[in-house]
Amino acid sequence: MAKVDSRHVRLLLAMAAISSSMTLAAMEATPTVPQHADLLQSLPANYKVFAAVVDDIDGNGLLDILTTDRTQGITQVLYQKSLRKFEAGPEAKILGFHPNGLTRFPGSERRYVLSAEGDAALKVLGLDEQGGIKEIANRPHEGAFASTGFNWPGWGTSLVVAPYEGSTLSLFRNFDPNTAQAEKEFNLGKSEHPVPGEVTVADINGDGIPELLYTTRRSRTLWQISYPNDNQTPQAVPIWKAPVGAPRHLVVADINGDKALDILLPLESERRIAVLINDGKGHLAPGEELPVPTNTWAPQRLAISENRDGSLLLVATTEKSLVVYRIEKGNPYRFKTVELPLETPVNQVLLLRDMDGDGEPDLVFTLNRVKDSLQILYGPLWQRLAKEQDPNSAGQLSPQPPKLESAYEPSHVLARVGDREITLEEFRKFTLQSGLGDESRTQAGQTKLLRLLIAQKLFEKAIQMQQPAGESPSPETYTKAVQSLEEAHFPLPPLPDESALRVYYDANKEEFGIPETIRLIQIQFRNDRDQAGGPTARQRAERALQRIEAGEDFMKVAQELTENPRAAEAGSDRGFVARNAVAWLRDAVQGLQPGQRTSIVSSPTGYEILLLTDARPALLAEYAAVKTKVGVRWQTEQQQQARDRYIRALAEQFGVTVLEKGLENANPTKQK
Repeated sequence: MAKVDSRHVRLLLAMAAISSSMTLAAMEATPTVPQHADLLQSLPANYKVFAAVVDDIDGNGLLDILTTDRTQGITQVLYQKSLRKFEAGPEAKILGFHPNGLTRFPGSERRYVLSAEGDAALKVLGLDEQGGIKEIANRPHEGAFASTGFNWPGWGTSLVVAPYEGSTLSLFRNFDPNTAQAEKEFNLGKSEHPVPGEVTVADINGDGIPELLYTTRRSRTLWQISYPNDNQTPQAVPIWKAPVGAPRHLVVADINGDKALDILLPLESERRIAVLINDGKGHLAPGEELPVPTNTWAPQRLAISENRDGSLLLVATTEKSLVVYRIEKGNPYRFKTVELPLETPVNQVLLLRDMDGDGEPDLVFTLNRVKDSLQILYGPLWQRLAKEQDPNSAGQLSPQPPKLESAYEPSHVLARVGDREITLEEFRKFTLQSGLGDESRTQAGQTKLLRLLIAQKLFEKAIQMQQPAGESPSPETYTKAVQSLEEAHFPLPPLPDESALRVYYDANKEEFGIPETIRLIQIQFRNDRDQAGGPTARQRAERALQRIEAGEDFMKVAQELTENPRAAEAGSDRGFVARNAVAWLRDAVQGLQPGQRTSIVSSPTGYEILLLTDARPALLAEYAAVKTKVGVRWQTEQQQQARDRYIRALAEQFGVTVLEKGLENANPTKQK
């Protein structure tokens, strides 16, 4: 039998994922968007957008965009009235001369802080009665460029402001967005390190209290401001210096899958991205840099988010393009790239947000022009862009996939397919080739991987039966043979009649729009936080529940005790989530109304106590508007089911035995 290379593994994985991936594609388009705008949409802003904030400004459950025009000094909300359909609100000429950054101030009230450099002020903006924007409060402040909100114990919600020029970074303790007053102001910075950039808030050392991170571009230095204990004055401490380049900002993400936030910085002019790996305690070590495959000046700005499949989506801007990276989950050095050329350079805005509620990040960005300056590139970005261009496979550096931990020898047999054994060594190699090494950390993931490997062996046997005796297919022949099996045994079926499609739509309505959502405050207790001799996650949850039942405020207990690592940045309010997205959550909140809470419920990470604060009905597309998408989804599901039946028939024909305890469900004959 010919050795099967990684191309065959990828083909097998693609076939296994056909239903899920095509389902996403079927969910993307909506009735409010013309067909030609299915990928890229220009928004109705008739000016060169300088700054933008994504937020649900009118409270209808859809994300809107608050924009500014530096030339005219105006601000305007682009309201998303229905999925992907935006309408411009009233313009307000309140920004003054040369306005800079705009940010959403944390809190339940919708308040936005403008760095009004030309007016030497910080302006707090809010919504007026006509759907436009008005000034709520004003604070004198010289040379503001960008501001960021943050929360520290005893500081309330505070604000940090970076300057347009100079070296002074200003912290406003307990900043009141309705008066623009603060309990106290701190000014930090050193003259030899001018122009501190936009501040990023992230819990780097894992203590539950976020740090403030920023760069000083001219000195190429990364700085950290930590929470000052005992009412001391906060201090900026240098933690890294770029050997080359001029990083103007940074992004954070758990890039290597160890649950600690790592740091990425664009090394402008060097066509490289610096990667600083965090050990979980705030100690950073330079990792291998990511190359930016372009011939232009780059990279300038970065944005990073998580794809629906757990991989990371990284976007870098260059002088004439966008470079999109798909980084495999848990491994920063296994990635692919696609470069998207642009006729006009990207301006200031580069944001990854799920604008249409399909679970995939969309790219919001501005172009340096007046007409059609604000754009949305809808996801799933990697799948869509990779169809336009061949992914840059040269972007795979120093693979460091996670090791499959096992006490067995490599020759240990996990399963048999007919007379062929699947050993632990072969399983490990398959894991590496598939790029799904992170899956091997859990029993469910190992079962999934072994099931895929068994399917591959079954395909090999089916193909071998078609070969002349004693001959093995070449890699090219093998690939064609797999495609022939698909055509013969699980082809894409023809569309059913209209009534069958309508029945399918009625049974899956929430897949074609925004499902019913609920807003939750979460108190999470993680099993991975258990320590020897200390209380278990369940015991910690029980103590929290006792406090709540004794009358303590739920939010107060949540802010104090939740172990969700994201709570340090985003708080315990998890925002709106789909009620039926996952089984454990669906069951936990069944029957709950706003204002009611759960008891202790089990979750994949440990235990949760949840308070439901709001609920919104589903916002669904009409059948006529998504008829084509319904058909595509029906076809791909039917094809997937036929594929599963064929694999099960092969398993019964050749015989499959899973010997490894706990992985028995990898046997296709056990799949219904």
